[in-house]
Amino acid sequence: RFATESESVSFQIDSEHTGSQPSDRLTLPLCRRWAQTFAGKVSYPLIADGRVFVVVNGGSSEMDLYALDELTGAIIWGPIAVDFGGAAAAAYDNGTVYVAGSELEAYDAVNGSQRWSTSFFGSLTRSAPTARDGVVYVAALGGAVSAFSSDGGTRWSTVAGGNNFGPDAPTVDSARVYTGAACGQALDINDGGVLWLNPLSVCSHDTTGPFGSSGIALGTLFLVSATNNGATLDLATGAFEGESDVGMTMPAGLPNWMISVQSSTNPSIQNLVDAFKMTSPSFSVEQWQFNGDGQIASNVLIVGNNVVVGSSAGRLYVLDLDSGTQVGGDVLDQPLSENLLSEDWPLASPAEADGMLLVPAGTSLTAY
Repeated sequence: RFATESESVSFQIDSEHTGSQPSDRLTLPLCRRWAQTFAGKVSYPLIADGRVFVVVNGGSSEMDLYALDELTGAIIWGPIAVDFGGAAAAAYDNGTVYVAGSELEAYDAVNGSQRWSTSFFGSLTRSAPTARDGVVYVAALGGAVSAFSSDGGTRWSTVAGGNNFGPDAPTVDSARVYTGAACGQALDINDGGVLWLNPLSVCSHDTTGPFGSSGIALGTLFLVSATNNGATLDLATGAFEGESDVGMTMPAGLPNWMISVQSSTNPSIQNLVDAFKMTSPSFSVEQWQFNGDGQIASNVLIVGNNVVVGSSAGRLYVLDLDSGTQVGGDVLDQPLSENLLSEDWPLASPAEADGMLLVPAGTSLTAY
């Protein structure tokens, strides 16, 4: 479901993957509340009902699901070995944690007991699931998308066509389900009917597919591509609106802001944060850039009037949304980086809810 200021329920906070909590506020300067270390890489955290849920790479083709106490970081339950299938990621909705791997599994958020598991149409998901209003959505390799009820029953499955690169987490608003297959597709949220589907040729100019992760910012659908350039599309029609500076990480967006990381695999090119703001209903202007240590490489988070990003050198930055000025930060002993091309599972992103900022860095999870 769509996150409130007291929850983070999906990859990049909410079902629209906005990466933003506009109604919440960070307490500055940042103060470490607790830290938890795991045996393997830790995922983006889900924050709901006083608990934190993470997926951890347990090694030997295994992923483990944990629940932590939000206030202390103590482990409440786990590790629970979840179906791996090459990748696994989680979402939360109404007391249930959903994990997608080679199957979709549902776990009771209170005690970790498995409620059900089911297969889905298509091959391995390579997808973070998205849950909203009692329905969970998964995208499989090859562009197949499936929707399931909270009891595990299949609501619909659609193969509209078009290749994708993982992780292709479905973006879900009140009317449509979007994925990055080919140059983006939109399905009817009720029956999976195809509303629009773009072939790769639609995403022209300097963008190159196939595309994967998607989200909503500046009132448009953005796609993260298999190169350094992404695409922005009209939500209703899929019409190509332009290329974006979205690199190999997820940006964060509001109706009038989009904050992204210009990233490159070329070590001679500095990675930086780029901020665009709507100045009219159809026009956005770059407001500021932030270089930091030149190694910024994390997914982006917006909390109130602050932007949160991290670097591959382990530096955490808190910036002012309006000016890009650094107003806080920390230094961790592991990289704060994510490269969606590498498919280094599980996916890692900072998250915030209840006034608490949670930052995964390698095998550690730190709360502020």
